[in-house]
Amino acid sequence: MEMSPATLVLFSCRDAEKYEFNGNDLLSIEQLSAFAQESLEYILSQLADKLSDDKQLQSLKELENDLVSINTLIEKQIDSLLPGFTENYTNAFKNLGESANKKLGFYAGMANPNEKLRFGEQLKSCLEDTKSLITNLSLLPAKTQEIKAIYTDDISEPIYGYGHGGRSEKTPCGSLYGYTNTLFPSENIGFYRV
Repeated sequence: MEMSPATLVLFSCRDAEKYEFNGNDLLSIEQLSAFAQESLEYILSQLADKLSDDKQLQSLKELENDLVSINTLIEKQIDSLLPGFTENYTNAFKNLGESANKKLGFYAGMANPNEKLRFGEQLKSCLEDTKSLITNLSLLPAKTQEIKAIYTDDISEPIYGYGHGGRSEKTPCGSLYGYTNTLFPSENIGFYRV
């Protein structure tokens, strides 16, 4: 393999003059062996930083691919959910998406690779949690309807009785009223206690 002059690096051990290479005895071979070992240790120490930097850059590249992939999934998830939900939910979904984008933008602007790697790992976990939160929020209206159906009582007006033109209706029981006020205090669900 032929190397171009730009990539050829000559090596010179710092303490080469302390070794005695002249001679054909065991002492000269010992000196040559010690020189080779010191030279290899020096080369390894010089390359260790470079290898560490390369490994860190590779880790950053893989992490960035993961972050972009998760963020893209979040955006697609939000886009698919928006048409079927009320304004409160769509605003929540949009805010979660914007928050994810802002955090990703902050990450992209970081210069220090060590800090970027540390923050990126935390951001990856945060984005995965955001994706799960969006999924759970999207299930909430159906769960609310399920709970309403379970905690609704049949009542009738006892004056007229069943089968005599009396009226019958469904009304939420007290536990549903407490549930909705606790979990959804800002929503006007329209339950009345009878």
